[in-house]
Amino acid sequence: MKFWHFIRDPVPLKENSVGPPKRYLGADTKILQMKSGIQCWTMSPDSYVREAISNVEVLMEHDGKKKRKAMSPFPNTNHNPELDTSPLLDAPMMSRYQQLIGIL
Repeated sequence: MKFWHFIRDPVPLKENSVGPPKRYLGADTKILQMKSGIQCWTMSPDSYVREAISNVEVLMEHDGKKKRKAMSPFPNTNHNPELDTSPLLDAPMMSRYQQLIGIL
């Protein structure tokens, strides 16, 4: 007996709502047929990354910041975190930082 048939009786399910997952933990999923004939599940972060970029662009627009092209995500200077004397974030920027880290 398949799992779905086991839970269908006590839990009513919508018609056409049962099937292979299309997304899992934000990643697109699909079944791939290997050359050896074995089927395996694959995951792709494409739509998750696209949505994360869209969210960051909305936040930047809200803050009045413009996108800019960069050759690297880091400046070309030597960064020594132990020598960093920049001020700590205030409450709104701390929340924004946590929001951005949560996207990752």
